[in-house]
Amino acid sequence: MSKNILVFSLGPIFSNYVHGGSQKVLREVVEYLGERGHKIKILCVQRDDNKHKFSLFPNVEVDPCLRFRQTFPLSYATKPNNLLDIVARIDDELKMADIFYIHDAGMNFPFLIPKIPTIISLRDFLYQETLVGAFNFDRDRAIVNSSYTKESFLATVGKYRPGLEERVELISNGINLQQFRRKDGKEIAHIIQLEPFDIPIL
Repeated sequence: MSKNILVFSLGPIFSNYVHGGSQKVLREVVEYLGERGHKIKILCVQRDDNKHKFSLFPNVEVDPCLRFRQTFPLSYATKPNNLLDIVARIDDELKMADIFYIHDAGMNFPFLIPKIPTIISLRDFLYQETLVGAFNFDRDRAIVNSSYTKESFLATVGKYRPGLEERVELISNGINLQQFRRKDGKEIAHIIQLEPFDIPIL
């Protein structure tokens, strides 16, 4: 059954290129969900070079309307009226959603979290926005991308959130074998002028 999935992203989503590894993962996730008939709406940061709605994939719409600081980190370093506008926009969109997905745990308005299934992902355990979002987590599922992130999450947030371990899913980042594949390294070795005694790793 098709679902309306609202996605929150502090990072920008562009139509023609990818801005960082976390955003690449998000694009692949929403493309997959859209191909399966779900309706995805992504709310992301508004920037001077990215402020108009667009269709990213079939069934995936991007609305760069959130007036956070345009560059990461310190996304919340913006004016109070911008924060008010962000809260109002998210609140309006949540009324039409079946599922809420918070990418990289970056939404730090826990009072907005609705009664629909809500999922966060932790792509790292480093940035302030992610850490605050992790400590705010008190809902259905948290997705982590490494054993290290899972252990860090459980050793900190887990001390104050009962039953957290049962709600954490470890999904490692995959490798796109259509894009990355084994290849004879002689050509690149020639281009970068490897010496005979050099040991190529990748």
